[in-house]
Amino acid sequence: MPSRYNKKQTYINDDPRYKDFVKERGIKKVNQYAFTDMTYPTALQISQMSVVKHVWGVGSKLYKIAHEHYNDPTLWWIIAWFNKKPTEAHFEIGDLVSIPMPLEKIYEILDI
Repeated sequence: MPSRYNKKQTYINDDPRYKDFVKERGIKKVNQYAFTDMTYPTALQISQMSVVKHVWGVGSKLYKIAHEHYNDPTLWWIIAWFNKKPTEAHFEIGDLVSIPMPLEKIYEILDI
């Protein structure tokens, strides 16, 4: 399964502010992924995919929508990215949520 973390550089976060966190968790280090700039698809790329609409309602969650449309709740971030709304708090009841399809096209656009 492709992942948004594939091909991403990792580094050890040795910031002193993490000292207590590392100690409390009983771990030796904190590995983090380098920031990724996920380019939004062009109009041409969007025209080459189908986009399913979903109405945001009470109890809506990105992971639930991802499970419903992709059969994988961990792909919630694709819906968030495509809608340019990084968290569920950015959606309001009645918003039309766009779900891009097929996943292979999304993976191609994101180079994952």
